[in-house]
Amino acid sequence: MCDMPNNVSSPRGKLTQAQILEKAEELLVSEGFHAMSMRKVADACGISTGNLTYHFASKNELIGAIISSVFEKYGTSRDPYTPTDQAASNHMNLREQISWLMLDSSQKVTIALFTELWALAKHSETSHKSLQRFYKVTLKTLERSLARDYPNADDERLRSAARLIQTVAEGTVVTSAFRADRSRKQLRKDIEIFSEAVDHILSTDSGES
Repeated sequence: MCDMPNNVSSPRGKLTQAQILEKAEELLVSEGFHAMSMRKVADACGISTGNLTYHFASKNELIGAIISSVFEKYGTSRDPYTPTDQAASNHMNLREQISWLMLDSSQKVTIALFTELWALAKHSETSHKSLQRFYKVTLKTLERSLARDYPNADDERLRSAARLIQTVAEGTVVTSAFRADRSRKQLRKDIEIFSEAVDHILSTDSGES
């Protein structure tokens, strides 16, 4: 992951860098990696290219920082799957987690962002390693969340369920990009059916066939 410049320790530096990353991510989504340039990012931020390179020395360093910000969004530093109702049933909490992931995965911004990040990972070892770490961390986050709601489920079932949820969420990004006919209503039905299937996996005793 890229090294951040020393000036980000000041409140002004943090604010400036946050603004740069927000604008850079918007350009990555709207124009793609190859069309996105340091000059375009600087123009979008209302700063000079020299000022931009003071924060991020290169385009690759900027991309690394964008991936880091994506980490933050999806729970590297916090658990976004914490249920809003602590007294809710296991299935209700599970459905809330799956709904959060699948609905987010169907958003146009998410589809465009991850399409670009996957393409970058094919050509950049740094991006590839960053995404590997991202998926590893989010998988562990899912496992912890499932273990909280299904304390009787063994480790193998928790890992399998977490991998299944992660795979379906990523698949939703791909299918949503090519399934314009898939309504929000249909997606919510799919979420309910999938949640019931995962709940069954986690609730079934490990000794049952």
